[in-house]
Amino acid sequence: MSDKIKVFTIGDHPLSPSGVGTQTRYIIEGLLKTGKYQFVSFGGAIKHPDHNPQKTEAWGEDWIIWPVDGYGSQDQVRAMIGQQRPDILCRILAFMSGFGLSKMKLDHKFQWCTIMSGTITLIQNLINLIMHQMIMWLVSQN
Repeated sequence: MSDKIKVFTIGDHPLSPSGVGTQTRYIIEGLLKTGKYQFVSFGGAIKHPDHNPQKTEAWGEDWIIWPVDGYGSQDQVRAMIGQQRPDILCRILAFMSGFGLSKMKLDHKFQWCTIMSGTITLIQNLINLIMHQMIMWLVSQN
C-alpha cells in the first residue's frame, strides 16, 4: 500500500495539445516530481483510437491515463472511484464548461476541487488544493 496521495483527474487528455490538456500535464508532472502523489486521469475531449489505459515511460504506475469519450460517463466515474479510492477528485476544465459531476451522489469520501483554465484561477485553485490537502493530512495524523 502506497503512502502517496492518490488524485483522480477528469479533463482533456493530459498528453493532448489542447490548452487544458497541456495545463493538466504541467500540474500533474509538477506534483509527481515531489514523489508524494499518484494520478489516475480520465483523458477526454478527443477521439481515441483505443481506450486501453496508458502509462508514460517517465512515471509508470504513478500516472495512469484512461482515454474516455467526452469526459467519461457517471457510471465510469463511479467505477473508477470505487476501484482506485482516490484521496482527491479534481476536474480540470475550460472556463464555463462542466461535466455534470456536481450532481452525482458518490459513496466514497474524498477532497473535491475544480481547476478552471486561466492563469490566475488555475494558480489560485492549485494553491488551494495543495493547502487544503496539507491541512487534511495534518488533521488525519492526530
